[in-house]
Order: sequence, then C-alpha cells, then structure tokens
Amino acid sequence: MSKYRVTVFGAGGMGIPTVFDQAFFGETKQINLVEPNRDRLQYAMKRLTELLGERADKISYFQQTSALVLEGVDAAISCAPHVVNAELTQQVAIEFDVPFCDLGGCGEVVEKQAMLAENTGRSVVPDCGVSPGTANILEVHLAKRGCKRIRARCGGNPATRPDPQVNPLLYKAIYNLEGLASGLAGWCYELEDNRLIQVPAVGYVEPYDEEFESAPTSHHSRFSIEHLRSLGVESCNYQTLRYHGHYAELAKMGWKHDGNPHRLAEQLMRRPELAFDREKDVDRLTLIVEDQSGSPSYKYDILADPITKFTAMELMTSWGISIVAHHMASGRGKPDGFAMPQEFVDTTWYINELNRRIKHFNVL
Repeated sequence: MSKYRVTVFGAGGMGIPTVFDQAFFGETKQINLVEPNRDRLQYAMKRLTELLGERADKISYFQQTSALVLEGVDAAISCAPHVVNAELTQQVAIEFDVPFCDLGGCGEVVEKQAMLAENTGRSVVPDCGVSPGTANILEVHLAKRGCKRIRARCGGNPATRPDPQVNPLLYKAIYNLEGLASGLAGWCYELEDNRLIQVPAVGYVEPYDEEFESAPTSHHSRFSIEHLRSLGVESCNYQTLRYHGHYAELAKMGWKHDGNPHRLAEQLMRRPELAFDREKDVDRLTLIVEDQSGSPSYKYDILADPITKFTAMELMTSWGISIVAHHMASGRGKPDGFAMPQEFVDTTWYINELNRRIKHFNVL
C-alpha cells in the first residue's frame, strides 16, 4: 500500500533511476521531481512515462524549489551535484524540517552539513549512494557480526577491458567526471590497528585480482571510519577498483593527490575515448565488502540493464539512496540530527531490499 511522499532534486544521471526506484519498489503515493533545466526535466518526464506507465501518474515535475514541493513531504532526496548539497541541507532539512539524504562523496561538503545540522534535531543523511553508502552499510553489518578487520573495494568500469592502445586509462566516463576527479584528490581515512590514519588519495596501488588493481580514493568521510571504530572494528580501508594499468597511466598524466580536481575533470573531458555511449557501451559495477580473515563477505558484480537502459552505476547508486529514503519516509527510522546511513538503517532489511532489486533486474 502506498504510504509516503518524497521529493527528488536533480533529473540527471542519478535522478531518473532514483525516481524510477521510488515509483516501482517504494511505498510512494506522491513523488516530486525538481530540476531547474527545462530540457532535462522534459526528457525525464518522457523517459519516466515510458518506463513506468501508469506508475508515472504519481510523479509531479517542477523547475523550482518552493513550499509546494516540500510541505507534507516525508523525505527529500538529492541527486543533484554535491556542490549544492549544503545549500539544500539548509533549505530542505533545516528550514522545512524534511528528512534529507544525498549521494555525498565529498568530505568537505559533508563536514559543512554536519555543522549546519548541529543541535537542530533535523535529519540530515549524506553519503547514501553505492560507495559511500551501500558499502558502509555492509561494513557495519559485518561489524555487528563481530568482524574486526574489514576491507571494501568498489568500481564502475567498462564491462570489457578496453584496448590500451586506444584507451590507455582503460576507463569510460560512466560516472560524473567532476565527482570522479574529486575522489582522486585530498586525503583518505583508514583504520589501522584501531588508529585513525590518513593516506593520500591514490597514494599507493595494490593488485586485487587478475583483472583489477585498487587504490585509496577520498570519497568516504571520516564519520564512517569513526563509527566503525566505535563498533570495535580494528582495521578498515576503502579502495577504488580499476583495470590493471589505469593508475600508472594516471601517474603518467602527472596527477597527484594535491592537484586541482576541476582541471583534471576538464582534462578527462577532452579525451574522446572516455565518452560513454549508453546505446553501444556496457558498464559493470563491482562492490566487495569482506572480513579480511576470509569470511563472511558480500560481493556484487552487476551489469547495465538492457531493458531500462540504466547503467550498472546508475542502478546500484540509485538503489542505495532510494532504500535509505524509503527507510526514513516509511517510519522505519530516521536520525535526530546529522548521521551516516549506516548509523541508523536496519542493515538486514537494507540487504533484503538490495537483493529484491537485483532479483528483479537479473543483472548479476
């Protein structure tokens, strides 16, 4: 039975699959989609109508944020670029007292949100995508089962390894390049022998298996590592998976963790071999969260959906934030203030919801 109302900000790559997920898997009776770009909003309306049929009747479309899209809403979801999330936190959560969640991935913005929400009692939940997001929820699920040494690896990559002669970075721009570049800059938080340490983004590279190598990236905030330590975890680190040779090529480009991520994103945008064509290219999203002693662990390795044309990255990321919003809006639980999703979400319920989507799409 449909129970709640949500507002989604942003009709870009993550906004459309998130609205789809709320309409198809959630318990929504009303979805507001806010997108200032008229062309993007019209495209979203057309595509969601095609994908959802009668279910699309519950969606209303707006170009501007106003009281109309926030009053009586049970949760708000930001699929907008991370640079606007602090502003949305103030407007949506603080001023209108609507439980707010976003995809996060930028430590500086998350710190600002924590300050905005301090002593307000307003629900502000950043970092709700796949990693950060689902990865952290799985880490906490393992921690609650007594695991002390945890590692997480995640990466969205082409389904087939590109020809290095044509594409030396062995990558396609599946993910927003500004967001990608921001994770290659700055410092990363790790837990080592119960100590919180910082390492430079891409400061070291490790082989993962025959296909992939991995390196630390800075998408995860300190709050996630601090929470794991409070649960008794002694060691934890996160790294991004890429095909072998990717990080060496990045180093050849002169990239270092103290570089300008905006300039890197511009540089990557000028490389035509990185362009992702959803009509011809297929992506693959790999997420592994495991106890370093060998058991237990979670591994998801999914492909793009040929029916909806959602990429694997879009699917797994939208599932993360949509399930968290569902948890808050449906009354299953929300924080009284600022919190990471793994601090309050029922992890068993979350995993069941994740598996329900995987079974439906059959994309493993």
